[in-house]
Amino acid sequence: MRVIHFPPLKRVGRIVPVALVLMLAACGVTTTGEQPGGTTGNTPAATAASTATSGGTPVSSVPPTNAITLTTDHASYTTSATIIVTLINGRSTSIFTFDHQTSCTILTLQRQTASGWQPVGGCAQGRMTVQVEVKAGANMKITLSPSAGQIHPAPWPAGTYRAVLNYSLQKQEMATGSMAASPTFSLS
Repeated sequence: MRVIHFPPLKRVGRIVPVALVLMLAACGVTTTGEQPGGTTGNTPAATAASTATSGGTPVSSVPPTNAITLTTDHASYTTSATIIVTLINGRSTSIFTFDHQTSCTILTLQRQTASGWQPVGGCAQGRMTVQVEVKAGANMKITLSPSAGQIHPAPWPAGTYRAVLNYSLQKQEMATGSMAASPTFSLS
């Protein structure tokens, strides 16, 4: 009996494990300078973040120098409303964070519970997490929506909330080290 060898199949045997590892890493972390979905605007100089409640009362003003500032466009929302958060990098250097948080943005929406602050929402997009550079002086508007990035969209539960940005001052594998939070707001 004659044995036939298929050298190309030997290569497939080596490629399959590598491809499997790459596919499993697809939900992991990579680095890039791209901005995530859900953000608009990026100006070189920080500007005053003067937002107002539905009654026109200012809820924030000029951020302190050398600070990361998060403010919302209202002090209260309905559970199905879109929340617009303004992020201002008042630092003289870039900061780094990761997307794939609430509504597939760089922010995590947190609800206050008896056991502390709990993340709400998430990102069910089938793509890799992206490291995001927020340049010095950046002024970004980030939209959080209860239906964005969800497989089964549903309104957020009523309660007290805040928006949080976890960031670092240098590129690294995980955005740990510092946190900025918005003032609390309500959903009802």
